[in-house]
Amino acid sequence: MRASRIRTLVALGMVVFILASCAQDDGDETSSAAGGKDKVNVLLAFVHGIDFVHYYLAEDLGFFDRCGLDVELKTAANVENPAQLVVGGAVDFALIDPITTISAVHRELPLVAIAQDTARTGVTYYSLKETGIESPADLPGHTIGLNPGGDNVWFLEKIMEDNLTPEQIEQVTIVPSDFSINPLLTGRVDGYSTWTTDAAVSVAEQDGFELNGLKAYDYGIRTTGNLLVTNKEHLSGDQLDLTTRFLAAVSAGLEQLTPENTEAAVDAALSRMDEAPSREAMASVYEALLDLQENPLYDENGVGWHDPFAYEQTQDFLLDNGEVSELLPVEQLYTTEVLEEIFTDGKVDLDKVCG
Repeated sequence: MRASRIRTLVALGMVVFILASCAQDDGDETSSAAGGKDKVNVLLAFVHGIDFVHYYLAEDLGFFDRCGLDVELKTAANVENPAQLVVGGAVDFALIDPITTISAVHRELPLVAIAQDTARTGVTYYSLKETGIESPADLPGHTIGLNPGGDNVWFLEKIMEDNLTPEQIEQVTIVPSDFSINPLLTGRVDGYSTWTTDAAVSVAEQDGFELNGLKAYDYGIRTTGNLLVTNKEHLSGDQLDLTTRFLAAVSAGLEQLTPENTEAAVDAALSRMDEAPSREAMASVYEALLDLQENPLYDENGVGWHDPFAYEQTQDFLLDNGEVSELLPVEQLYTTEVLEEIFTDGKVDLDKVCG
């Protein structure tokens, strides 16, 4: 793959972690909360939304309580570098993209992925149906606006390199965009990158816009969505027990993501969102989330199980674009230690882990 033609900052802050600025107050990181429960701080990505509904369900259905946890769900909307907060101990767990996570591993930072939070990336290149972009072959001659982030750029580059000639690629104009779908809807760009779980897409369709979408995972991109990560200190001693109970509760919530639970999932997300779309739009976004959580390894081993190929491909993207200098063995990019403790025959065993 060619080096990235657009040098987008990949939100690692990628090298700098000012650990002292995020250290907690003196005392036990997981001090006992009211009622004898262990306090746990979790940093979700972005703002509250359907993508994190398994955490909401774990809370609403009592899984956190059953596992002796008092969990505070924070959002990273105004956090410049979520990984820094994990490394510095300001939060116990966080949802972080695989590009950032694997880059941190290469820099020997004490960050470790304990599970996949979303089985596959939701990056999709949307266009108005009238533009006629139905496959990569239709991209030449069009302008594509990309959200910030290396994945949006790198995925599109690979898709084009796999499906277009160099001459055709030169006919595709790539421009930076922000996190608004409006440039697409107003015709300022012909294509726009966002996730299938972006509620703005469902709202636009409800408003009468007809959209086509080139889903990255339909064109050879097998990287994951966000990963559930923690500090390596959480994999030893009493911290390992807390981590195991936390992942068991989250995974039990993840198992609730089924079509039959649409109403409960929508209710859980809407109750936590400051600005929420209609229930119909949220139900559509939830359906998109279910699609992103499909992975044969989940059926075989349990929800959130690591997909080695997805990590290998992400690391290849980093190497090809000059963000890392070598390839590490894939087993160094994540741990299955905690996952192995919480499943029995591919299902979460809360009785075993939490009593």
